[in-house]
Amino acid sequence: MHPNFQAQFTHINLPSPPQLVQMQDSVLFIGSCFGQNMHQKLSDLGFNSYYSPFGVVFNPYSIAQQLLSLQQAIEPLHFHLNQYFSFNHHHLLSGTNQEQLQQKIAELKHQFGQNLKTANQVFISLGSAWVYTHNQTIVANCHKLPQNQFHKRLLSEQEIIQSLETIVNTIIGYNPQVQITFTISPVKHLRDGIVENSISKAKLISALHSFLEKQKQCHYFAAYEIVNCHLRDYRYYANDLMHPSMWTIDYIYTRWLQTYFSPQAQDLLAALSKLQKLKNHKLMDLQGAENHSNAISELKALIAKQFNFNIE
Repeated sequence: MHPNFQAQFTHINLPSPPQLVQMQDSVLFIGSCFGQNMHQKLSDLGFNSYYSPFGVVFNPYSIAQQLLSLQQAIEPLHFHLNQYFSFNHHHLLSGTNQEQLQQKIAELKHQFGQNLKTANQVFISLGSAWVYTHNQTIVANCHKLPQNQFHKRLLSEQEIIQSLETIVNTIIGYNPQVQITFTISPVKHLRDGIVENSISKAKLISALHSFLEKQKQCHYFAAYEIVNCHLRDYRYYANDLMHPSMWTIDYIYTRWLQTYFSPQAQDLLAALSKLQKLKNHKLMDLQGAENHSNAISELKALIAKQFNFNIE
């Protein structure tokens, strides 16, 4: 990486929303694997962060359908290769026993609904406007069924806006005071094709900003623009040239914290990060291990006293 890499960046303004994340707040993520990365960083530190139990989902229509399905007692299930599954959910959420799977899905729906009710912030990451339909129904996951059973098409801008309206209205129905932030994932969906990926992202960006113009409770975090207009170089991608590198994820995470988290919450996360590094540092000799254990206990006590944040 160029030693003066920061001098090459194009300035990007990231306005903070009126309601910042506080130390005891709960943050919930829905959508693409980019949102999952942000959640994982918070969760690893012990912060109150939740990710949708129904797995990664890229298109806004399927996100809307997952939220609507929370009110359905019975989830429509399908059967293939001795496995029951729902086209609304991730392929890991499947099983050989239909009743047990229905019970598991019902429990996850209840848990997700409770998390929605208590969340202070919901972050939604949109990845693609391309969708797959099975018998004319848009699916969130193809569950490794034969490709010839699906038809691929691009959502229209109006379909995206309608999906966004459903997403916001459903979330507010659970939690009227919650703050909602959308972002476009910077991950390139090159399997769709280079031109097709550009068309997909353009559809999402255009529809989302048209929608946000009329929304006071919703905000936009420019993750896509940070990578493509601010960093704008393949040095900041992983070896597959599709996903952001770990450095890039860390950089976006830092900008996100600076934009959405209060100074006190940022200080707490810095202390939790120090604790995590201390825990991950292994010592071989007994004396060193004892000192190491004492240092962890002292830092835990300091965090509990200074931030009123208890760690298990």
